[in-house]
Amino acid sequence: RTRDEFSFLNRRFNQVTNEARISEERKLAQERTFRFLIEQAPVGFFKTTPEGKLLYMNPHCAAMLGYDQSEALQAIASVRELYDDGADRDRFLQDLLAHGEVRNRKMRFVKRSGETFWISMTAHIREDNTAGEAGKIIEGFLIDVTDDVEERDSLARMAESDPLTGAANRRGFDTVAEAVAKRAHATG
Repeated sequence: RTRDEFSFLNRRFNQVTNEARISEERKLAQERTFRFLIEQAPVGFFKTTPEGKLLYMNPHCAAMLGYDQSEALQAIASVRELYDDGADRDRFLQDLLAHGEVRNRKMRFVKRSGETFWISMTAHIREDNTAGEAGKIIEGFLIDVTDDVEERDSLARMAESDPLTGAANRRGFDTVAEAVAKRAHATG
């Protein structure tokens, strides 16, 4: 009878260890797939601390900024230097801390070359025991939306100015007059 119990326990132990091995293999396969997708995605993925230390940047994100991936991690002392206006970083971080996530925030970033471009950023903040303010990290992605912003601005200019002379048309005049009237009313 003891032998039967031992055989049962041995079979059960082997079954449990085999299930654990299979589960670990599945988890590793999912991680490899996830890493492949992130590394190959045509979207810029990043991970930072709230203080601005860059922890990860996929190759596409680094290329958008004018770096290669490993170079970016060494050269970028703080992600704040990527913002054309540091106040954008402050507002972004304030909203992120208050709401846990920020979606489709459009801001101007600066490439390594000094050229500015427009991005749309979506990010969330989560607990992580490995780094950051009170164990928090920021993860997100950014997309270059420069063409969209410039096209929208161009269409707005075309709608408010004469195509031949560039002078403001009636709509342009009304827009400027309304802004001036509001400012005059506000300042007395």
